[in-house]
Amino acid sequence: IIRVNKSNGAVSSVTTPNYSFLGYSGTMKVTPDRITDYKAPSAEEAAVASQAAKRPPVVNYPGDGFREMTKAQWAALPRDCKAVRSVAETEDHGAYRYRRTMDNNFRLVSVYITDMKITEIPQK
Repeated sequence: IIRVNKSNGAVSSVTTPNYSFLGYSGTMKVTPDRITDYKAPSAEEAAVASQAAKRPPVVNYPGDGFREMTKAQWAALPRDCKAVRSVAETEDHGAYRYRRTMDNNFRLVSVYITDMKITEIPQK
């Protein structure tokens, strides 16, 4: 369950991920009369789920070949010209995210925001 939708204090629908057999991602709304078997998560399951839902930190450090810009310049870039990518945890480092944009030759390069504090890649 992603979200419980209420109207006048009563549950009107529940937003859930699409069924996997449908073959596409996204969400769907289910009315309460269609829910037949629901078990609320235990406190332990809820704690594990909330920990798994936390996103890793966004790193910000200077490097060779990085494009340097200010926070205002990053914010001014169009959404289709910038991205924040995720890197999975390995035995050398923890999971993290980093900023990317295109340079003048339309190549993807990492970004260092000069007016933000330096945040290194998390170590294990």
